[in-house]
Amino acid sequence: MFDVDADVPLASAAPVPDGVGILDAWLAVRATDVRDPLSLEAAGPYRAVWGKWLRYLMPHTDAQGQRVGLTPWHEATPAQVMAFLHGPIDSTKPGRAVSEVTRRRYWRLLERIYGYALVRGWVQSNPATSMELTEQPPSEDHHGAILSSHLWQAAQCCFPQGEGLIETRDRAILHLLFSCALAPQEVISLTLQDVRRDARGRINALQLDGPGVHQRRKVALPPGAVMALQEWIALRGFHASWRALPQLFVTRKGVSMGNKALYELVQRVLYQASEQARRPPPVRMGPQVVRNTALVRWLNEGVPPHEVVLQAGLKNLKGLYRLREHLNPNVRLAINERIGGEDE
Repeated sequence: MFDVDADVPLASAAPVPDGVGILDAWLAVRATDVRDPLSLEAAGPYRAVWGKWLRYLMPHTDAQGQRVGLTPWHEATPAQVMAFLHGPIDSTKPGRAVSEVTRRRYWRLLERIYGYALVRGWVQSNPATSMELTEQPPSEDHHGAILSSHLWQAAQCCFPQGEGLIETRDRAILHLLFSCALAPQEVISLTLQDVRRDARGRINALQLDGPGVHQRRKVALPPGAVMALQEWIALRGFHASWRALPQLFVTRKGVSMGNKALYELVQRVLYQASEQARRPPPVRMGPQVVRNTALVRWLNEGVPPHEVVLQAGLKNLKGLYRLREHLNPNVRLAINERIGGEDE
């Protein structure tokens, strides 16, 4: 009926390209960006960074004087990514230490190329995102990023459709992210007791009890989310070792979903959506971008800002200010006026 030993459904894949081939394939996708296509000239820095990475994977002597053999690009490990980021990266300014911004940009390129390879079935996991979050270079501000309309629609067509355990779980998670705009931490913190039912025993809402001013709230669920959640809870009950666990979303190892697993789920769907929509992958790929996009769509569709604040569990209207560049002019003006009134 289902495979409890796999988090990701197996997919057929084309032969694994060599180190140059994978970069060319990824650059070809970037070149199709209708808003900001990557030209051959602009691809130079990407080739330089990827070239450094491939050279690092060649036989060499490490910092401890140990001889390290050749590692094919598709077999690289998180430990090698971390060592690379703290090793053979030269500062753009001679005599200065390598900045965290530079490390982040190197890491970001690896993360995006391996993310693309993951969707194509050329790697089993993304070594850049498989690093511990504390080991990843600090991120640049991404709180105001959103998805394009094309990718938003395409992503919802890429939700897992199978009846397997992991596919059913992931589908429920994605419905909560896209239709309810839950924060990433809210999703992974959900318990079975947070699921609310009506008088007939049918799921109809989630009760969230976060520490913030408006984070304690009841979130009504649309039909799609209700169905996906019902399917997951029913299937979850067949797994005997999970029945006593309080967490709503668990892994095959019997522990709650973590930030990394949630990020990789969303990343995988957004890469698939990019291919389906024939658009380049978005610059930001995590669940926060999905939440941002949902909030912007609500606002631009006419939902009053104060209602969005309550639905999203934000402290006040200032929590929407970071999204202002994506809002219709009349919505942006209304929020600015309300913020000004609150400050007086």
